Formats: sequence, structure tokens, C-alpha cells
Amino acid sequence: MGRYEGKARPEKVNHSEKIRKKYGFEVEIISKPAFMRLFLPKSMRGTALSGVIDELDARILDLVQDDASLSVAEIAERVNLSPSPCWRRIKRLEEAGIITRRVTLLDPDILGLGFEVYAAVKLSHPTRANLEAFEARLVDWPEVVSCATVTGREDYMLRIVTRDMHAYDDFMRDQLLASDLVAAIESRIVIRPVKATSALPLKLVVPTIDN
Repeated sequence: MGRYEGKARPEKVNHSEKIRKKYGFEVEIISKPAFMRLFLPKSMRGTALSGVIDELDARILDLVQDDASLSVAEIAERVNLSPSPCWRRIKRLEEAGIITRRVTLLDPDILGLGFEVYAAVKLSHPTRANLEAFEARLVDWPEVVSCATVTGREDYMLRIVTRDMHAYDDFMRDQLLASDLVAAIESRIVIRPVKATSALPLKLVVPTIDN
């Protein structure tokens, strides 16, 4: 039996309209995940959203971060959910800023881009202006696939992907060392990748998820 069988179904309240009529201005009612995405700093979102993400959300996220080409119907079937509520969950995860984008991973060796280097970069004078200037230049260097500020003697750790040793040497001379911002570079050439994944450990957020 339906919940409202034999009774009048309660009318859905339009809170935005009630506020407009009473106070004379428009408001927009947003969801809790959207509110957290808009107003919480990124450092706090994970903790705050851990109560919003349930095991089903985590299973969906685990699927899409492993294969972004899955259709909503395929995802729904794998998590034992119908397509419509599955789509709504994915939409909510996007609005919350958890799903940021979908990408395709390429094979660097087949493309001739199998030479990988981790380069620790120390700036001559790590002032705020120099840090910002160096980070702005990174945008024009496609060889740098990731960059992070780090603790220790160096200021940055760069992950660089290119064709071979000669191409890396050219990049170092023509780009990195051509700037008067850089004082020193310490390179670590990757001999053989042991583990490489873009998947986040969702079990730390939802311990009951089946990986």
C-alpha cells in the first residue's frame, strides 16, 4: 500500500515562493552538498561530506574513477540501482565538487613519451612574487604534468614527461634554467614505474565499500 493511500497527498511547499511573498525578495534553495561546495574551504569538504557519502555513492565513485566511459545504465546495473536514481546520485556528486571532470588515460610508451623525471626545483629567492611568477610559467610547459610545493630544501617537486634524455636536457636548459628564478634542479630519472594510479582510496572515507 502507498504511504498516502486513502489520504490526501500533502502539497509540496515552495519555500522560495513563501519567502518572496513575505519579505519581497528572491532566494534560491540549494542542496546540502551544493552548499558545502560553495561555502566550505576545500580542506574541510572531505570531512564534512563524509557524512553525506554513503556506501552506494562510494561504489559509484569507485567505478567512475576506474572507468569514466561507463554509461549511467552500466553503473546502475553494477551497483544494483535503477538508472534514474543512479543519475541523480552522480549529479549530486558532481554538484558537491567530488567528481571534478572525466578524462582518458593514454599510454605514454606507445606515444613515445616514456621518459619520466621527478625534478626538485629550488628558487633563487623564494619570495611570494617569485613563487607566483614560477607557477605562472608552468602553464606554458606541457612537459610538466604535475607540480607541488614541498617541505625541505627545495621549493617544488615537478613530474616531467618527455621523449628521452636529450629532450629533457633541452627542456631543462631552454625552460627551467633559462629563468633567473631557478637556482638549482635535482633530477630523479624513473627507471621503471612500479605503481601508477589516479584512483583515490575511497575505503578510507567509507570503510564498508567493497573494493
